[in-house]
Amino acid sequence: MKVEQKVNLREGESSNADRVALSDSPSKLFNLRDIIIVLGVAWAARLAFMLIVPPGARSIDAFAWETTAKILEMGGNPYQATAVLNYPPLWMQLIFCLSKVAAALDVPFFRVLQIFLILVESAVVILLIKLIQEVAPTAHVRKIVIIGLALNPIAVLLVCQHCNFDVLVALWLMLFMINLLRYNRANNLGDWLSACLFLGLGILTKQVTLILIPMLAGGFRQATASFRFLGSVLLLGPVALGMSIIYVLAPAEVTSNVLAYRSLGGIFGISGLSQIAEAAKYVNISGILFCGLLVAVMTLSWNLFWRRQCIGSRETVLYAALILAAVPSLGPGYAPQYIYWFMPFLVATYAFYNGRWREGLVGFAFIGACTYLVEYALITGYGSNFLYLWHPSGVPGGVGEMPYTFMLHVWKKMNTATGLTLLNFPIFIAYLTLLASGVRILFRNIPNLLNIRVLKGFYSLVILAVLGLALGVLAIDSLTKSKPENGNKSNESALPSKEAEGSIQALNNLAWELATSSDANIRDGSLAVKLAERACRQTYYRAPITIGTLAAAYAEAGRFDEAISAGQQACAVASELGDTNLLKRNQDLVTLYQAHQPYHEPSPDSDDSHHLK
Repeated sequence: MKVEQKVNLREGESSNADRVALSDSPSKLFNLRDIIIVLGVAWAARLAFMLIVPPGARSIDAFAWETTAKILEMGGNPYQATAVLNYPPLWMQLIFCLSKVAAALDVPFFRVLQIFLILVESAVVILLIKLIQEVAPTAHVRKIVIIGLALNPIAVLLVCQHCNFDVLVALWLMLFMINLLRYNRANNLGDWLSACLFLGLGILTKQVTLILIPMLAGGFRQATASFRFLGSVLLLGPVALGMSIIYVLAPAEVTSNVLAYRSLGGIFGISGLSQIAEAAKYVNISGILFCGLLVAVMTLSWNLFWRRQCIGSRETVLYAALILAAVPSLGPGYAPQYIYWFMPFLVATYAFYNGRWREGLVGFAFIGACTYLVEYALITGYGSNFLYLWHPSGVPGGVGEMPYTFMLHVWKKMNTATGLTLLNFPIFIAYLTLLASGVRILFRNIPNLLNIRVLKGFYSLVILAVLGLALGVLAIDSLTKSKPENGNKSNESALPSKEAEGSIQALNNLAWELATSSDANIRDGSLAVKLAERACRQTYYRAPITIGTLAAAYAEAGRFDEAISAGQQACAVASELGDTNLLKRNQDLVTLYQAHQPYHEPSPDSDDSHHLK
C-alpha cells in the first residue's frame, strides 16, 4: 500500500513523489469522525483542568489582559498606560472584543479568554489533521494528534492557565503552511496570495513570524509584478497599518515596548547560564551573534526556496518548525509559551518521518511536559497552580508567612532567574538535540542544498559553535573572575534578580493603578489585590514598595485590617532597609487605613500627584 510505504521510510527520508516539482493531488482523506473524536478529547481535558484548578491560578499575562480590557473600556490607550503590550495591535483589538462579550454575557473576562483560546486551538487541531492527511496520509492521524496536542499537558497549561495568545500565532502559521504547500504542488498563485495573507496576519499578531518570509520566495520568482505587489501588500500591509496607528498615538512607548522588545533574558539557555556565571557582559554579544546568524540563515533560505524544485513538503514543514524553535532556544529572550509557535509542526513531522526522529520527538515531548508541569505548578509568574490547589490564596499562611520550611525553600529557589535557568536546562539540551537532528534530516533529504558542498554541515556546526561558545565563556569566566568576599549581604538574597525586576515593576504598577487611580471607573480593588499579592510573592514579601501596594489594594477592597497589617509590614521592611522616604510614606498611609479610608491618587490636574515606582 502507498500509505504504508511512506510510513515505513527510513528516518529522515522522503519519497520522491513528495517533491514539490510534482503536481500530484494530495490525499482527500479528511475524516470528520477523527476530527470529532480528537476535539472531544481535547475539550474534555481542558474542561477537567478548568474545573479542578482554581481560577486564581493564572499567569501574569492573564492578569495583564484583564487590566488591558479595563483600560480600553475606559477609553484609554494600553500601549501608553502599561508596558504589557509588546506586539502589534491585533491582540489588543481581540481583548476589546472579548471584554464586550464578557460584559454582554455577564461572564468573567478570564473565562471568556479561556474559551476563546480553546476555540482557536480547536481550529489548529483541525488544520493539523488536514496538514498530515494532505502531506503524508496515515491511518494513525487520530492517535498522533490526540497524544501530540489534545492531551499534551503543555498545550493544556498554555491555553487554560497561561492564557497567552501564541496559539493564535499557530493558527495563522498552520493556514500559511497549508496554502503554501498547495501552491508548491499546483503552482496556483491564488494559494500563494492566501499564504501571504495568513503570514501577514501572523506578523500582525507577533513579529517573530517575519522569519518565515523567505519561504514565499518561490512565489515571488514565478509571480508577475502586479502579483508581487499584491502579495507584498497582503504580507506587510496589515502590520504596517496597525503599527502606524498605535505609533502615532504613543510613539515613545511603542518604540521601547514593541519595536525594541526582545522578550525576557537571563532565565534560559545561554543568557541564563551566563547570568549564573556572572558573565552578563557576554549576553549582549551572544544576542548580536544570534541576530547575525538569523539574518544569514534567512538569506540562505531565500535562495533555497527560490529554487522550489529542490525541497519537498515534509522538509518545508520541518524547516518552519526548526527555525521557529531556534528563536527561543538560541535567541536572547525566552518565554515558555513560545513553544506553541512550532509545536503543531513538530507533531506533524512525527507522521512524516520514522526512526530516530520519532524517538527524538518523544524524548523532547517527555522532557518538555515534565518541565512545564513543574514550572506551572510552582512559578508564580506562570500561575503556580499547585500553590492555589494547596491554599486558595496561593500564599499559605497569609502575608509573609508560609508553613512547611522545605516547600518554602524550594519555592524561593525556583522563583529566581538561577532557579528557572537550572529548571529549564534539560529542555534547553533537548532543544539543541532536536535542532541538530532536524538539520541532519534537511541536509539528507534536500539534494545539493544551496549548491555548496562546504555548507553541508553549516547549521549543525553553528549550533555546536554556539553551545561551545557558551560553555567556553562559562569556563573562562569561572576561572578568571574574583570570588566575592564573605560578608553581610543584608536582604539581597531575598530579592529577585535584575532580569525579573521589569515584570515585577509592571505588575506592581498595574496593581497600584487599579487600587489608587483618581478615576473611580478604573479602580478595581479585587483585581488589584490579586496582582499585588503576585508581586509580593515574587519578591518574597521583602520589598516595601510591593507590600505597600498590597496594603493600598486591601484598603480599596475594604479589607482595612489586612491593609493596616500589610502597611505596618511595609514600614518594618523599609526601616530594615534604611529607606526613610518609603518608611514615612507608608506610615502616613497606615494612618489613613486606620481611619478606614483608602488612598486615591490626586486628579491629573493636581500638583500633589505622586506615584509609587
